[in-house]
Amino acid sequence: MRLFGGHLTSLENDPAKVAVWRANIAEAGLEEWADLIEGDAAETIPGIEDVFDIVFLDAEKDAYERLFQAARKKLEPGAIVIADNVISHAETLGGYVEARQSDPTLESVTVPLDRGLELSVILEGDFPDD
Repeated sequence: MRLFGGHLTSLENDPAKVAVWRANIAEAGLEEWADLIEGDAAETIPGIEDVFDIVFLDAEKDAYERLFQAARKKLEPGAIVIADNVISHAETLGGYVEARQSDPTLESVTVPLDRGLELSVILEGDFPDD
């Protein structure tokens, strides 16, 4: 982030994880390049002015679809969404994976690393209607 002018925005609802995040960022000396927005991500995403280049979903598994839909409005062509645990939680996340892989505005693939990642790249084209 320091070398290329990047910026990290994290969203967290759990106070214990907020404290750990703040300590880790401080220890790494990244306070200037990282912000934390506390609260429910689906509620805080609409208030974010900027777009996202990369979104990493690692939340309650039944919230992935809701979080993807909230973040989708902030994603331009070339952006990527990485969803964690799609193989280890296939029963819960199977619908999420199917929805991403059948969406013509995305290129999406399941990568069998660790517990499974679903990598979805936003393609050129129209945003889905809401």
